[in-house]
Amino acid sequence: MKNVKKQIGIWLDLKEAFLIELQDGKESGIRKITSNIDTSHAKGGAPSGGRQGGTFIGGSEKEHNRRRQQQEVKYFDEIMKAIEDAGEVYVFGPGEAKNGLLHNIKVHRKQFHAHLMAVDTADYLTENQMVAQVKRYFKEGDKVEF
Repeated sequence: MKNVKKQIGIWLDLKEAFLIELQDGKESGIRKITSNIDTSHAKGGAPSGGRQGGTFIGGSEKEHNRRRQQQEVKYFDEIMKAIEDAGEVYVFGPGEAKNGLLHNIKVHRKQFHAHLMAVDTADYLTENQMVAQVKRYFKEGDKVEF
C-alpha cells in the first residue's frame, strides 16, 4: 500500500482563508476560515470620547496596531492547526496575508511538519478556480521544499 501524503493548498487574504485538500490528486475537501481581523485603519490624533474610569475611550493607533497583530496571530495559528497533518502545503493569494502566514510558519518551524512547497501571488479567485490552481500546482509544480 503506497503512503499518500495529504496535499493542501491555501488561498488567503486578511479576511478569509480557503484550505483545499487533495488526496491522490483529487479534491477531498474545502474548509473556509474567517479571520475576524479588523482591517480598518487607525485614526491618528487624540482619542475620542474623553475619559471613563481613568482610561481613554477609543484608543490610540498603537493600541489598534497591537490588537490587529493579536488578531493576525490568532488567524494564522488557526490555519496552522488546520494543516498540522498535511504532507505538502502550497500557499497563494493576494496581498500581505500569505507573508504573515509564512512568517508564522518560520517562527513555529519545529511544530510545522509539512513541506512548504511554494508561496505565490494570486488574484481573488472563485472556489472552483482555487481548486483548479491547487490541482495544477501539485500536478505540475516544482516539488522543491520552500
